[in-house]
Amino acid sequence: MRGNLMPENNGALKHVKVIEVGGPAAAVCSFWLAGLGADVIKVEPPSGDRIRTYPPFANDKEDVEHGIYHLHFDSGKRSIALDLENAGDRAQFLELVRSADIVIESFHQGYLESIGLGYEQLRQLHPGIILLSATVFGQSGPHKDFQGDDLIAMASSGYMSWAGDNEMAPCVAPSFQGYQLGGLIGSFAILSALRYRRSTGIGQWIDLSLQQALIFLYGGSVLQYLGSRDVVRRVGSQPFGGASIYAVQDGHIIIAPFSKRAWQAMEIGWMEDPLLSEEPYKSDQEYRRAHADVIAALYEGFISDFNMWDFVNEAQERHIPVAPVSTPSIFLESEQTKARGLIVEREHPVAGNYKTLKAPFILSKTPWNLSRPAPQLDEHRVEILSDIQPQGSRTSAINKERSGDLPLEGVRILDFTRVRSGPTGTSILGDYGAQVIKIESNLIDTFRQLELRVPQFDGINRDKESIELNLKDPRARDLFLELVKHADVIIENFTYQVMDNLGLSYEELRSAKEDIIVVGMPPMGKTGPFNWWTTYGQQLMGYSGGIYLWGYEESPMEAHPKIPYPDDVAAAQMDMAILAALEHRDGTGEGQYIEVAQVEGLAYVFAPLYMDTLINGRELKPLGNSHPVAAPFGVYRAQGYDGWVAISCETDDHWNALLGALDDSDWAEDSRFGTHALRRENAAEIDAQITEWTSQRTPRQAMTLLQKAGVPAFEVSNNEDIYHDLHLRERGFLRREAIDPHGEVEFRGPLVEMSESPGRVRMAGPEQGAQNEKIFGGLLGMSDAEIERLKSEKIIY
Repeated sequence: MRGNLMPENNGALKHVKVIEVGGPAAAVCSFWLAGLGADVIKVEPPSGDRIRTYPPFANDKEDVEHGIYHLHFDSGKRSIALDLENAGDRAQFLELVRSADIVIESFHQGYLESIGLGYEQLRQLHPGIILLSATVFGQSGPHKDFQGDDLIAMASSGYMSWAGDNEMAPCVAPSFQGYQLGGLIGSFAILSALRYRRSTGIGQWIDLSLQQALIFLYGGSVLQYLGSRDVVRRVGSQPFGGASIYAVQDGHIIIAPFSKRAWQAMEIGWMEDPLLSEEPYKSDQEYRRAHADVIAALYEGFISDFNMWDFVNEAQERHIPVAPVSTPSIFLESEQTKARGLIVEREHPVAGNYKTLKAPFILSKTPWNLSRPAPQLDEHRVEILSDIQPQGSRTSAINKERSGDLPLEGVRILDFTRVRSGPTGTSILGDYGAQVIKIESNLIDTFRQLELRVPQFDGINRDKESIELNLKDPRARDLFLELVKHADVIIENFTYQVMDNLGLSYEELRSAKEDIIVVGMPPMGKTGPFNWWTTYGQQLMGYSGGIYLWGYEESPMEAHPKIPYPDDVAAAQMDMAILAALEHRDGTGEGQYIEVAQVEGLAYVFAPLYMDTLINGRELKPLGNSHPVAAPFGVYRAQGYDGWVAISCETDDHWNALLGALDDSDWAEDSRFGTHALRRENAAEIDAQITEWTSQRTPRQAMTLLQKAGVPAFEVSNNEDIYHDLHLRERGFLRREAIDPHGEVEFRGPLVEMSESPGRVRMAGPEQGAQNEKIFGGLLGMSDAEIERLKSEKIIY
C-alpha cells in the first residue's frame, strides 16, 4: 500500500510535516501525530532505530521489519536512513528541516548541539521551526545530564511508589507507559506551538521532561503531600482509593463502592449483611474507613462464591462500580470489544497481514489513520529527498494583533467534567491560555466534597471560571445554548446518555453553533452492550487488562495496581484530540464530535502487548520488571524504609559504565555476560550482585554514583521525595507563589516548558458560581436583575 495506492488522508494534521530522530522516545511521540494525519519522516541510523529490534516479533521472525513495537509505533511514517555523524548526511538532514514544520528528537541532552544541529542552528535555517526535545529530566536543572529511559522516567515520577505489591520491588508499567504519556503531552505541546506560530510566525523550542509530565498527570499523590504531608505508598492487597480486588470462582473482579449510593446498594440491597446494614457502618464514612478490614472480610466471603461475569452483571444492574480483572484474551474477546469494532486488520509488505487495535479515540470528521504500514528501513529515501519544499510555504505571517503569549488564548471551553480525568485535562488547557468555564450545580456532586479544597481541588481545577446551571430545569437548557454560541469546545464525562437526555446531543449543540467541537468521555464508549456500566478509573483499568499485566506473576492479583491510571491517559489523549480538532476547524471552518472512550484509550497504550496475542496467539502473563532487550534491568533494594533504586542498561556503554561504578573487573572478563543476550540469560546472578552493592547504599547514594559513571538509574521516588527534589524546584515545576484567592501557596507549574509561549498558573480553582455575573452578564449581556431572578428560580443554581 504505497504511493498512489495509499488511502486518502483526512487527518487533522495532513498539512503538517514532522521530522523524527533520536530513538524510542521520539518514535512514540511522533506516532501520535502520525495517527492524526501528519507526514512523519523517520530519520534512522543506517542500522535502524532501536525500536525495530524490540521483541516480540510478528510470527516470531526476528529482524528489523517484524518487531511488533516497530509495527505499531512506526505505522503511518516514512523512513530515511542518515548517519548524523557524517557531514553529507547532516547536510541532507538540514534540507529536510528546511521544509518541515516540526522536529522531534530524543537524543541525550546537548548531543544535537554538539554536532551543529541544535535549536539555534535550526532556527537560523528556519525561523518558524518547532523543535521538541524529549528527555527524562529536561534541558535544564541539576539532573539535565542524567541518563534515562522509560523505567527511569517512571521511577522518578512517583508512579512506581504508589502502584502494586508492597511485598516485592516496585514494578514498572508495561509497554513503555512513560514514553507514551510523555509523547501525548509532547504532541499537545507541539499542537499548541503550531497554533501560536500560525498567529505570530514564531517557532520555538519545547523542553519535554518525561519526569515532569508524568508527575503532573498522576499529580494526586503530589497534591496530597502539598496539602497534608501524607506519604503515599504501595498498599499491596489492601484497598486503594476505595477500590479492592477480590477473587471469584474463575478469576478476579475490582469493585469500588465508595459512594454512599453504591455501598448501600451492595451491603443493604444485595448482601443484606446485618452488620453493614446498621449504623455506624450504614452511613458513617469515617467509621467505615477505620474498619475497612472488617468490610473487606465480609465482601470477600460474599463475592468468592460467584463466577466472574455473574457477579459483574448483577453488580452493574445494581449500579455498583465493578469490572472483571481481564486477561488480554478476555478483553479482546469481550462482547464490548467486538461490538465496538476495536480489533482491525492491517497489511504490511514484509510482515504480512496482522491484527491490532483500531484507534485511541474517535474524531468524527478527521479520523485516526495509520493505513500507511510501518516503513521498511530507508524505504522512502528517494521520494523524501525529492519532496523538499522551501520553508516560506509553511510559515505564517506575523499577526500583530495578538495580545498575549499563551498559545490557547482566545479558545473558550464549556466544561462539564467532574472528578479527575476531565478536570485534569481542562486544567492543562487553562494553563496554556484557554478560557475554561466550569459548569456546576448544587444538584450534582463534585470533587469539592471528596478531597481537600486546597490543594486537591485547586490542583486540577486551576485556571478555570465557574458558573452554576441547573440543567434539570428545561429553561436552563436555553441559557446554556446561548453560551454555546460563544464557545469553541464543549467537554463532558458523563455516562453515555446524559447529554442526550438533557436535550444537548451533538446535533442539537451543532444547531446552536455549526463549528462547535464537542468532546464526550464515556467510560465504556457511547455504544456497545456495556455502554451503560457504572465505572471509575479503577474498573476501566481492570476491564482493559491493565491491572493484570502491570505486576508480577508471583504477586497475588489482589496486590496488583488499583490506581485510576485511565484518568491520566484519557486527560492527555483528550487534550491532544481537542487541539487537533481546533487545527482542523481553523483551516476548514468545520467542527466535529470527539469520543474519548476511556477504556479504549487505555487499551490502546497496551496495544503492542495485545498485538502479541493477536498475531502470535501468545497468552500473556503479568510482565513484572521486564524490558525487550535491556539487561540488567530492574529495581534493586537499597538502604532505608522502602528504599529502592531503578537501573537500566540497554546498551553496551551502559553495561561498561555499570562495571566501572561497581568496580567489578571480574564481570568484564566473564564470558557469561559478554552480550545482551547472555546477560539476559544470566540476569538472576547479575541482579543478585547488583543488589549486594545497592543494599549497602541509600537510594540517592546509589543513584548518584551510577549516574556519575553514566548508568541510567534513579531512586524510586514517592511524593515526599518529589516534593524535596531540588531539580524540579530549580526548573520551577514545584514553586511557591501568591495565587488569588488563597495568598501564597505551593503548587505544580505547567507540565512542559515552551520557549516562546510557556503556560502559567493564573488563578486558583474557583469557588462554585464565582463567575456567574461575569459570564451571564458580561458574555451574554444579562442584567443584574435577570441574573438574580434566575437565581431565585433555581435556574442559576
